[in-house]
Amino acid sequence: MEWIPYNRLKNINKKGFNTTIYKAIWLDGPINSWSNNKIKWNRSNKETVILKSLDKTSNLNKEFLNGVCDQYFIFDLYNLF
Repeated sequence: MEWIPYNRLKNINKKGFNTTIYKAIWLDGPINSWSNNKIKWNRSNKETVILKSLDKTSNLNKEFLNGVCDQYFIFDLYNLF
């Protein structure tokens, strides 16, 4: 899991009616591996991502963060098959 700076997203579109879910293109894409020769991360360019707006982020609690981790784990398992 990694932070995506807003300026590395393009074509951000709201999805659905009256919601805080967005779809965008991540220009850099996720990390695939480490390059010892280039001493940098290898990335898979331009990946479509789903974004969720976090309102009142000062109220993030353990339950919320565990939910994020659970979703990441399930998504990671899904990509194995």
